[in-house]
Amino acid sequence: MKSTKLPLWCRRLLGLDPVRVPPYVFSVGEGFLSYISLAEDGEFTCQESWNVILGEDCFQAGPLGGRLGDVEGFTRELDGLLGKMNQRPGEASLVVPDNWMRLTLIEVDEWPRRRAEQLEVVRFKLGRIVPFRVAELRIGWQRVPAIKGGSDFRFLVGFGIESAFEELEEIFEDRGIRIGDLSNASLSLLQALQRGLEPAPLGAVISVDEDRYSLMVTRHGEPIMYRSKAHRSSESLRPVERELRLTKSFLRERVEPGIVSDLVLAASEAREAPWRSLLEEVFEIPVASLSREWPTIPGLSNLTTHSAAPLLGAALREVA
Repeated sequence: MKSTKLPLWCRRLLGLDPVRVPPYVFSVGEGFLSYISLAEDGEFTCQESWNVILGEDCFQAGPLGGRLGDVEGFTRELDGLLGKMNQRPGEASLVVPDNWMRLTLIEVDEWPRRRAEQLEVVRFKLGRIVPFRVAELRIGWQRVPAIKGGSDFRFLVGFGIESAFEELEEIFEDRGIRIGDLSNASLSLLQALQRGLEPAPLGAVISVDEDRYSLMVTRHGEPIMYRSKAHRSSESLRPVERELRLTKSFLRERVEPGIVSDLVLAASEAREAPWRSLLEEVFEIPVASLSREWPTIPGLSNLTTHSAAPLLGAALREVA
């Protein structure tokens, strides 16, 4: 997650138009290692896509995750994947699960101009709301729209264990691949859907995985609220319903226009039906399905649309 240094109009004024990151993306989680490459000419065409199942003990369990438990097993699987590829990239992006890179929102009364001072402000705020040693975290942030009754200086902050990210980056670096951008699944999925959400005064994306769901609310495509909760596929959806209704009430009270008009569900086919039903009941609008309504991705194989979407978003990202 990168911080925003200059607004888009200012970048253009100074001749600093955003450029697309290299179209090569790896994604790693507790049980998988995936890869996608898109056409270098900007066409929405998948050149390669792979998915490898990792051992159950490959990563250690923990509140933030990401620490390797079986380095030898991970590097063996990575080397096997690299050996299959038609082209090994020199630089790539990396997508990690939401529980490895957490997101939270903070507000401050004043915002300093120097980046070092900004980092100290974010660390201080983060230290008051998260049960982790801030000194051990990698932190990034981006400014997001203000909401009713809040400060004008509002930020979406991403954080994860610095040493865990460094170890992964070093493993790729040892194989000649520099990780130029690291993000989590929710931010990467939003990047894939952002253009479609831009017309919506208030939109939302619900991402459902095997043991967690995440909700990103947007204003004209920009993130404005985020929730992520642990929830296993075998559990009842009643706690989820309560959380969603609280979120709906919060939006009505604090975020104009208060009513979500566009809602996208990203879930596997096995979990889609009950979640779609719940979302339509709570938000009282039709729900768009990522897996059913997204256009066919030319060249995609070995991955479902649901699992590929965050990688595609990371491959389409633009940075200054």
